[in-house]
Amino acid sequence: RFLAINTPEIKHGKNDAEYYGNEAKDYTCNKLKKANTIELEFDDGSDKKDKYDRYLAWIFVDNKLLQKDLIKDGYAENFLIKNGYAIKYTSRSKEILDTQIETRNENEKKLIEECNKIKKELEKKEFSFKVSTGKEDKVFGSISSKAIAEELTKNGYKVDKKKIKIDGSLSTLGTHIVKVELHPKVIVDLKIKLVK
Repeated sequence: RFLAINTPEIKHGKNDAEYYGNEAKDYTCNKLKKANTIELEFDDGSDKKDKYDRYLAWIFVDNKLLQKDLIKDGYAENFLIKNGYAIKYTSRSKEILDTQIETRNENEKKLIEECNKIKKELEKKEFSFKVSTGKEDKVFGSISSKAIAEELTKNGYKVDKKKIKIDGSLSTLGTHIVKVELHPKVIVDLKIKLVK
């Protein structure tokens, strides 16, 4: 099934074909039969299948997007525009989009600067966890990402535990390095120390 467009339905069961349904079908079949190459590309930001378990994809015929041709030649309508997920390209919409992109980029830049500031603070710190040990200082259990996130919160740093990457397990005394993602572009080496 085509991503991002609606095409009129052909006769299906007791339902008659919609206006231009057969013409849209013939147009599509003709394009596909004459094609040298047909490529399907799935969209990472969209579901791979619809509610009827049909694959959803961008269809490229000889390196040209078939959805675009269907709309241009009047055999389909843009689903995104119809449902308010997109707007038509005009000089005004381009101006609005350029402003939005500029604002988003500026906000992203500020966020990265703030994350780098926090990174520098965290790299100067060492977070200690008191643990119970047995013979030969063997640690009972280990320190989890949840425990680290809670300790960071106590110290004024709110970090999602899913952004804390522990290589192996924190189950021996001493200092360990844990990767913490403050931002996809800002990773901090956090010092975690296990003490008796």
